[in-house]
Amino acid sequence: MKLAAIFCFAFIFCFCSLLSFSQETKIDSLENILKTTSVDSLRLFTFNNLSALYLTADVAKSKDYAKQAISLAQKLNDKRELSYAYANLGKAYNTSGDYVKAAEYQLKSLSVKEELGDKKGIAAIYVNLGNINSNQDNFDLAFGYFEKALVVSKSINDKMGIATALHNIGNIYSEKKEYKKALDFYSQSAEMKIEIGDNKGLAMTYNNIAILLKLTHKPDSALIYYNKSLKIKEHIHDKQGIMACYTNIGSLYKEWEKLKEAMSFLKKAEQLGKEIGARKPLKETYLNIAETYEKMKDFEKAFSYFKLFSELKDSLNNVQNSKNVTEMMGLYNTEKKDKELLEKDVEINMKNQESKRQKLFIAFVVVVLFLGAAFSIALYNRFRINKKQKAIIEAKNKEIVDSIHYAKRIQQSLLPTEKYIERNLKRLKKL
Repeated sequence: MKLAAIFCFAFIFCFCSLLSFSQETKIDSLENILKTTSVDSLRLFTFNNLSALYLTADVAKSKDYAKQAISLAQKLNDKRELSYAYANLGKAYNTSGDYVKAAEYQLKSLSVKEELGDKKGIAAIYVNLGNINSNQDNFDLAFGYFEKALVVSKSINDKMGIATALHNIGNIYSEKKEYKKALDFYSQSAEMKIEIGDNKGLAMTYNNIAILLKLTHKPDSALIYYNKSLKIKEHIHDKQGIMACYTNIGSLYKEWEKLKEAMSFLKKAEQLGKEIGARKPLKETYLNIAETYEKMKDFEKAFSYFKLFSELKDSLNNVQNSKNVTEMMGLYNTEKKDKELLEKDVEINMKNQESKRQKLFIAFVVVVLFLGAAFSIALYNRFRINKKQKAIIEAKNKEIVDSIHYAKRIQQSLLPTEKYIERNLKRLKKL
């Protein structure tokens, strides 16, 4: 037991030390920990952290570590780590464009987090579900999930959660071309991320502000924010984020007709996208490369990349795929409502049973009190009757005694006295 505690302390110390290192260093260090520890709880924690780190570096490895975490969490019956593993696997599937599986594992995570009462985790899953819907252009559903996340995060004053929800609500307003509202939400998010030191999240918000500035015809300002975002992402080695910046900067140079610079950034984005398996971002990269080749008058390559873009788009935006995700979420919500109704019925039945028991108890107490009162009244009446009868008997006894005394007095008055009789007897003897 002491040895396990020492391992836990050492692991936590090592993991906290990793926070200041680069992503590659963190990954290497965590994988070394896996090689040197046999403590299941530490291995589980490490699997989950590696899955999260590989999400923006190698999606296949992220999935693999998440699956190992799920298996071990189920073995250890560690529900908290199981919920993290489900969420990580769902995010990995979302990045690779498998939205049905992404939704499936996010809903599994949500179910466990609701069971645990993990409000912070619940808000994070709402964001993940919102992103899955947003990736399929289901913006109204996505908006609903982001609003839920914001409400939950505010209820527990989770600034990281609030900033994330604000950022994603800004995304939806941007998609709906409500740019003023989008910029307002992005600005709130950026301000909060600066306050809490969330550099990774800040880089994402800067990137999206840049996209907004580009859409509102402010390309010079957009480039400033793209570079701000890229600088942070390169510092934290966020490959997926770097890829997004390369694509966006390449797109900007394409519009400025600086085609050589544009292709340089877009090719770097393509390479990173293939390396980490980020299919959705790769779709946008392919389209920008196709359009750049078209401007260069290289129609053969333009057609080739447009074909890649179309195939990937069809794969990601499959109508049945979107339908399955929507149905799955609807089924989950229905099952959740049914469960809540069942729990409510059980609660009502329990309350009814309790009410019946209380009523029976009250009735019993009333009967006992009534019988007690009746018995007391009967005893009191009996006492009164006995007292009355005793009084009558005493009165009659007194009357009889008085009668006897009276008769005796009469008798004594009628009968001669002993002296009288004695005198008469003496006189008779003399005769």
